[in-house]
Amino acid sequence: MASKRDFKEIVIAKIIRSVPDWGLETLNNSNYIVFNLKNKFGKVKMTQDAIFSPFFATLFLTFIVWVYMYIRRISFLKTTKVQPTELTPSALAQISPPSVLNPSDNLKNLFEIPILFYALILYIYVTKQVDTVYVNAAWIFVVFRTLHSVVHCTFNYIMLRFYLYLFATLAVWFIAIRAALIHFSI
Repeated sequence: MASKRDFKEIVIAKIIRSVPDWGLETLNNSNYIVFNLKNKFGKVKMTQDAIFSPFFATLFLTFIVWVYMYIRRISFLKTTKVQPTELTPSALAQISPPSVLNPSDNLKNLFEIPILFYALILYIYVTKQVDTVYVNAAWIFVVFRTLHSVVHCTFNYIMLRFYLYLFATLAVWFIAIRAALIHFSI
C-alpha cells in the first residue's frame, strides 16, 4: 500500500482489470495502477542501461576515426613510396599533408575529454543516477563530438571545429557539475 508521501510522486491511471500484471503496484485490488514516475532526484525514471547508448556511440566514433586514420596514412605511404621502416613519428609528421595528419590529431583528441565522459557515465551508472537529463546531455556530447571529428578529419575549418568542441565539452562539464552537486547533496 502506498503512503501519503508516495502520492506526491505518482500518477494514477485507470486501466481495465483484465490487463496482465506488468509488475506495477496495485492499490487494494482496484482498477487503478500506481506508476511511480520519479526517482529520488525528482527526475523521470528510466532504465539505468540507457546511458550506455551514447557511451558506446562515442567508442564507435573512436573506432571509425582510428580506421579512417590508418586508411589515410597507409594510402599516403603507398603513394609516396616511403618505407615505413625509414620513418620516425616526427619525420612522418613533417612530410604528411593535413589530410593525413588531421585524422591522427583527431584520434588523439578522442583520448582527452571523452575519457572524462566515460568516467562520468560509469559513475552515473554505478550510483544509479541515470535519468533523461544525463542521457540527453550525453547524446549532446556525442552529436557535437561526432560533428567535431567530421570537420577535423575533412575540411578542418578551425572556428567551426572550435564551437563544436566547445558545445561537446560544455555537455561533459554539465554532467560533471550536476553529478558533483548530487554527490555532495548541494
